[in-house]
Amino acid sequence: MSVYHFTFHAFGTWLPDRPEGYYKHDSGWKPPSEEGRKQYSDNMQGQPIAFNQSQQQQLIDEAIKAQPYQQITLYAAATDSTHLHAIVTWGDDRDPTRIRAELKSSLTRSLNAKFGKHQWFVAKAGQNRVFDQEHLYDLVHDYLPKHTLYWFYKSVGTENG
Repeated sequence: MSVYHFTFHAFGTWLPDRPEGYYKHDSGWKPPSEEGRKQYSDNMQGQPIAFNQSQQQQLIDEAIKAQPYQQITLYAAATDSTHLHAIVTWGDDRDPTRIRAELKSSLTRSLNAKFGKHQWFVAKAGQNRVFDQEHLYDLVHDYLPKHTLYWFYKSVGTENG
């Protein structure tokens, strides 16, 4: 069974001038860069998105709703104004990139239907394998609860945690 941590960043957020730096998919974490922020900003086609609390709740609700359609289980989800985290598992041999893309499509359709059409997310999303129970525990019980909204799947028949 595959378990992955997907991160979907809001469009125009996490620019290179953030104090904690920024992530480039081809070369990893980079230190803060004002020049990099200017390049990103100059190339952006659209306005930056900041998810309000209603939009954050919609993201979590849609991730929960998508489970039976996409044949996945959502262990946990968390949001703030700049991104959504989803801890997802599935029991077949589908590629995680495909799962991530399908979930992102569901999230986008849901936001478009409720809040109007926008470019909600950056083109690429984070995709990291959860390697063991300790890693999963740390994500679900330490890292994700620090976000604005948090949902945790406890067991069958149990509402959000």
